[in-house]
Amino acid sequence: MFIKPVCVSRYLLGTAITALSLVFTSFTAGNPLDQIQQLSNKPNQNIIMNEQQERFADNNITPFEIAISDEDLQDLRERLQRTRLPDQLNEVSWEYGSDLDYMREILGYWQDDFDWREQERQLNQFDQFKTDIDGLSMHFIHQRSNNPDAIPLMIVHGWPGSVSEFMKIIGPLTDPVAHGGDISDAFHVIAPSLPGFGFSEAPSERGFSPERIALLLADLMERIGYDRYAIPGGDWGAIINRHLANHYPDRLIGMHSNMILAGPPATQSKELMLATLRMKPDERGKRIWRTKLPIRIFREQTTNFRLCAS
Repeated sequence: MFIKPVCVSRYLLGTAITALSLVFTSFTAGNPLDQIQQLSNKPNQNIIMNEQQERFADNNITPFEIAISDEDLQDLRERLQRTRLPDQLNEVSWEYGSDLDYMREILGYWQDDFDWREQERQLNQFDQFKTDIDGLSMHFIHQRSNNPDAIPLMIVHGWPGSVSEFMKIIGPLTDPVAHGGDISDAFHVIAPSLPGFGFSEAPSERGFSPERIALLLADLMERIGYDRYAIPGGDWGAIINRHLANHYPDRLIGMHSNMILAGPPATQSKELMLATLRMKPDERGKRIWRTKLPIRIFREQTTNFRLCAS
């Protein structure tokens, strides 16, 4: 599976700033930073890694390194070369879906510019592991700080996403001193690949809801050895973290979400529904058509790309 190139989006910047300052919704009284000791000497990172590997071996956690085969990369190149593009009307751009020139640009990037081996190298600079939980092989990054009293921070990605989104913030979070910060700002970073994403196994049965995945991630943190931790997340990560907080509030130092789901008040929704039902059939149809038409038009040309390449 090929992970999209990394960009520092507003989501990542928000997560980094929030994590570094620990602006969390507190689940406990007091400041969590009070629990961190000021350290003048860093312990040897190799000692930390050896201790971690010994503990993980007892918990059925095994080291993992990304190594996509040359055959898979060659297969991708060949499939890109065989891409068939659809026609497009003259003097149009995005009115009917994805723009043809833009798609040619993306295709050219993947054919000529994208360097998977460099992406692989950057990801493999972090400590990665796999373990079986709830019948699934789960992949996760576990990058520990040199500060043994650093706060455990589980960052949960969304869709479409992967742990590659966090590559540029793991360093500042685990080693703030190297980035102009204070050692008391350090975090142990855990970044799991959600089921079916990245190098985590996809479920083969129904029922892996956000709530079930939240319980799975709670089991993962317990297996790693963390009793209390903080959780930032966005998109599906925000929804999953909400369930984790509902089930295990005592385990959380705090939670940060960059996506809040909210609907109109129940009375307002009911009034809107009744108003729609009171419309004459032709008026109701026109209203629905006006609402759905832009989506229908947008999908037509976009779907053509899939049909031509299938």
